[in-house]
Amino acid sequence: MEKTGTPYIISFVISRNGHILDGTSLSHAIELIDSETNQKTSGYMVNRAYPSFLCAPTQPKRFYDRLIGFQANASSLDHCDLDGAEELETDDISDWIEPVEALRLMAEIGKARLANHQRCSCR
Repeated sequence: MEKTGTPYIISFVISRNGHILDGTSLSHAIELIDSETNQKTSGYMVNRAYPSFLCAPTQPKRFYDRLIGFQANASSLDHCDLDGAEELETDDISDWIEPVEALRLMAEIGKARLANHQRCSCR
C-alpha cells in the first residue's frame, strides 16, 4: 500500500497479553512499522479481541497517538478458542465497563497530547 500512495490502516489481532500473535508487543510493532515505512499508515486498529486484552493502562502513552480503532469481541475467550466454535460465545456486557473505560481514558489522553503537539508545531 505504501508504494501506491493510497492511505492505509493496519489492524492487528492480539492475544490476552496485549501482544500480536507472533509475541511482539503491540507498541513495538507499531514503532517498527512506522520506522520502516516512508508513508505512514493513517493509523492502527485492533480487532477480534476482548477489551481487556489490550491492557490499556500498561500501553505507552505514545501508542494512543497512533491507535484509531478497536473492534471488540463480545467474548473473553482467546481467538484460538473462538475459531471453529459451534455456538456464539459472549460475556456479560457489564464485564466490559472497566476495560473499555480504561481504553477511552487512555485514548482521550492520547488525543489531547496529539492536539497539543499539533498546536505547538504550527507556530
